[in-house]
Amino acid sequence: MELNDSFTKVDFNQYKNAYDQDVIQAWKSRELELDVETLRAMMYGFTFTNDYAEGNLEDSFFMDYWRDNSSEFDMEPDSSDVIDDLFEEALNNVMEDDYMVDTPQERLLMQTIERTGDGKSPETAFCVIDVHQEYEYIERKYPFCCLKMTKQSVCNGKDCLHF
Repeated sequence: MELNDSFTKVDFNQYKNAYDQDVIQAWKSRELELDVETLRAMMYGFTFTNDYAEGNLEDSFFMDYWRDNSSEFDMEPDSSDVIDDLFEEALNNVMEDDYMVDTPQERLLMQTIERTGDGKSPETAFCVIDVHQEYEYIERKYPFCCLKMTKQSVCNGKDCLHF
């Protein structure tokens, strides 16, 4: 899948009162499935909260949270066939949408980030809410790639990684 040329830059001001803790709790308990626009509102709306200002980040906005809490991967130690099946499924998922993810929630987070820009310039940079989320995106977008970061800088107030 090519990067989406029809992205919508994040206007953070439109999300000022969009974060709803009840929606996030329902999503975390898997009682509710979110779409890209709803997750976008929750994630960027969270940046206006006191928790965000104090450095207390909402764990469900990070892909590792979903991977670590996925019941799909609870298995017996001697289940090599299951591991082979899961690996094959993961490879098929990479081919299907170009993301190396294990859960639908990780995929949704990838899609939400990717629809904020194309990552080709500071003006069209991806919008993330934390450095860890930035590295999670790179890890899942380019899992077997030989990318090498050549430079990290601040461009127009944005963290720019050059590969």
